[in-house]
Amino acid sequence: MLLENGPTAPARSDSRPWWIVALALPGFASLAMFAARHLPSTGFWYDESMQFWMSLGLDGVGPPRSPPGGFWAAIHHNAVANLDPGGFTLILRYWLRLGTGEMWQRILPFLFFATGLAGVGWIGWAQRRRRLFAAACCAVPALFPLVLDYATEVRAYSMEFAGVVLGCALLERFEARPAARTAVLAGTTIGFFLTSRYGFAIFAIAACLSVVVSAVRDRGAGSQVGRRHLFAFFVPVGLAGAAVAIFALWPQYQARMSYEGGVLIGYLAGVTTASKSIGEIAGMLAVNLLHPAGLPVTAAATLGAVTLLPQRLQTRLGLDPLARAIDHAGLAPFGLLCLIALAVTALLWRWHPWAITTKWSLWLQALSAVALVRLAAGLLANIEAVRSGAAVRDRAIAALTLIGVLALDLRLAFYQRPDWPTFVPALAYLERLAPPPDSVAMDVHSYPTIRYFYEYGAFTSSPLYPDRFRMPYWNGPRPLIGPQTRFLLTGLTLSAANRVFAPATITRDVSLPERLFRVDPPAIDQPHD
Repeated sequence: MLLENGPTAPARSDSRPWWIVALALPGFASLAMFAARHLPSTGFWYDESMQFWMSLGLDGVGPPRSPPGGFWAAIHHNAVANLDPGGFTLILRYWLRLGTGEMWQRILPFLFFATGLAGVGWIGWAQRRRRLFAAACCAVPALFPLVLDYATEVRAYSMEFAGVVLGCALLERFEARPAARTAVLAGTTIGFFLTSRYGFAIFAIAACLSVVVSAVRDRGAGSQVGRRHLFAFFVPVGLAGAAVAIFALWPQYQARMSYEGGVLIGYLAGVTTASKSIGEIAGMLAVNLLHPAGLPVTAAATLGAVTLLPQRLQTRLGLDPLARAIDHAGLAPFGLLCLIALAVTALLWRWHPWAITTKWSLWLQALSAVALVRLAAGLLANIEAVRSGAAVRDRAIAALTLIGVLALDLRLAFYQRPDWPTFVPALAYLERLAPPPDSVAMDVHSYPTIRYFYEYGAFTSSPLYPDRFRMPYWNGPRPLIGPQTRFLLTGLTLSAANRVFAPATITRDVSLPERLFRVDPPAIDQPHD
């Protein structure tokens, strides 16, 4: 719960304007440098380009120059071509009404990322009322490369990150100040972000269970969380969950998850417990719990488990001092949330991936960032409870925190996600070359991105598109590489391209830009995959 009147609240807050500016400037500068490195990227992944077309209510591999679909078309295409609930799809749909440029698309997920950073800082401020500590907390997500990698990807990842952070902050506020307003705010926020990704649904389940468990456990201690508060919290979460189930989960189960026994989601087999031995599961569990990215959640969950033990058992195990420290730091509710989150994740592991270093567990890394802040605040609260040497100790803590702020800001400023190659140089080369009709082919995984560049992106005024290209849309030209084809646009390696497009011969010409290959079509017009 919030420690506004507890031992971590200083007698006087750091309110001098120059101090605020001195802390804020490095943070904003590092965020601006991070944005300058990543927002201009035109290297769109296949999933990002498909996300663009879904938001327009179109099939990403549909015919060129198709008119955009309506609202329900966007929901339909999200259900049949995506494995996310679709909230980001609809937000991006209206965002694109203001512009469709490459950078403009990336600004939307970046705003969610920045919101998440501010949310972590808010949690730090709520715990200690120290601006220096809050500034350090804002930069804590820079410790998690996965969070930074997906900060500007035009998908729902950064929305999920922001949702976990804000969900933790508002849950804490609701439990500290039970009221209809805080209950509705927390429930509505969690319900809104429930539409981001299915990983967030696990967090939402854990949040709901932790609220109930805390209310029941604290009832004898005079808890102020009543039935009307629980009702106000659960209604928006329940409504959002029902909408996701009806308009996303069930259609996706029919169209993708259960198709031919799950062949379309076979790539998840390595990160679920399906068909795994006990030894394999134990090894995966150890990585998920003890990896640096997951260790803060594991530590917080362990503290939460301690608080659930009966007082007599705590005494017998010698855990009374630890239990008092947890209580002094106000960590019990958050520890319970982490414990339930891990338990629900384990129960759903058969179906939903749990791999702490992959995008499917990005929500857990967001929770880990919050856990790191909560653990640090709790540790400092207990250190400051010792009165001796307070002046020297406080100066040392301030110095270490300042070093941490600067180090994290520098990491954020100079972090660079490995670039995904872009088609822009290859398309610019073709503009200068002006090849004849049907002379340039593109593979199915490159088509949504190239189609975007010609219809909404940097090459919308090109006279080449679509006549000069052979495109793999439904009912498009067969075979894809015809007698007149001389170039291939693809993200495949040379060996993979030759394997896929045999009997045509694909060669790499060093004079051509990356992702553009030369083609020697087959002597006879033979079909290929």
